[in-house]
Amino acid sequence: AGPQNVDDERFNKMFGGAAAVGDDGEDDDEKYYNRNPMEETRFEEKFESLCKAHLRAFAAGAERYAAESQLTKRVADWSFKLQPTLQSEEKRTAFDIHETGTEILGGMQAAVSKQKAEGKKFKGSNASIVDFHAVTSGMEQYEVCRVFLASLMLANAGNITLSHPEMDGSGVADNINMELHGTNLDKPMDTYVAPSVMESENSQEAVGAV
Repeated sequence: AGPQNVDDERFNKMFGGAAAVGDDGEDDDEKYYNRNPMEETRFEEKFESLCKAHLRAFAAGAERYAAESQLTKRVADWSFKLQPTLQSEEKRTAFDIHETGTEILGGMQAAVSKQKAEGKKFKGSNASIVDFHAVTSGMEQYEVCRVFLASLMLANAGNITLSHPEMDGSGVADNINMELHGTNLDKPMDTYVAPSVMESENSQEAVGAV
């Protein structure tokens, strides 16, 4: 059959005419040539800004993760090093400053009695002086710390007097003299009341009296 003429009106009714090509009557080529460059530029700028924002957020998250990981490692190392010390501390007896003070006075009294029986005087002084090294001989480091703290309490209570012996050429005293005055321990820690507590109690009594 030879070529036939196409009825445009009938064709448009059957296939929708321009609507079949696009809702706005433009095909893809027409839309490309009729596009707005300003709108495309704004879209590219928005996309670029969005990408940068995501990159900044990712970098911040990575930095925070690295810092947290480093902190976690430091805490783990610290715990690993501290754990043996804590386990050793749990095996020790509880520190009772009054009990330790009583032991110090007993040891000093025995040492002083021995010095007096032997007619010896401590470095030309009286026989009631015992050096700190003699009192803490054979003790572990933590026990020496406890004895020193209890000695300060005894000195404050008047049981002993602490003094430095003659210093060496470096001007540093490597020992402490402990002079015994009495063995009756006052136990000031049992009767001690902090000034803030005393003030609060006095205020309550004043209010009650009113």
